Amino acid sequence: MPTITKRTNSSGTYYYLVSSARANGKSRIVQQTYLGTAERLGVCRVIDEAAGKRKQGLPVSSPILLAAINRAVAPVSKKSFFEWFDKTVLYKMFPAANEKNLSS
Repeated sequence: MPTITKRTNSSGTYYYLVSSARANGKSRIVQQTYLGTAERLGVCRVIDEAAGKRKQGLPVSSPILLAAINRAVAPVSKKSFFEWFDKTVLYKMFPAANEKNLSS
C-alpha cells in the first residue's frame, strides 16, 4: 500500500508517495514519486479563502485534503475514514483532527 512520507532537510520539508515491498526479508522502497511541498500548490489556502474561517479547530481545507489523500492511497467508506486516518502518519500533521470533526 502506498504511503505519503515527509522528508525534511536544511532547505525545507518535502513529500513523497512511496510504495514498499519485501526483498530478502527486508522492507525496501520499490517506487517513489516526488509530490513537492504542501505550500507549492496552495490548494488549501484557496479552499480556506473561498470557504471562510471555521471555529471548530480544523480549517475547511483539512478534511477535504485528507479525503483526497484517502481516495488516492487507500479508499475507505465515510464510516471507516477516521479509523484509516488514525492508522496513518497524517495524525501528526493534523493534531486538531478528531473523530467528530472528520465525520460527515
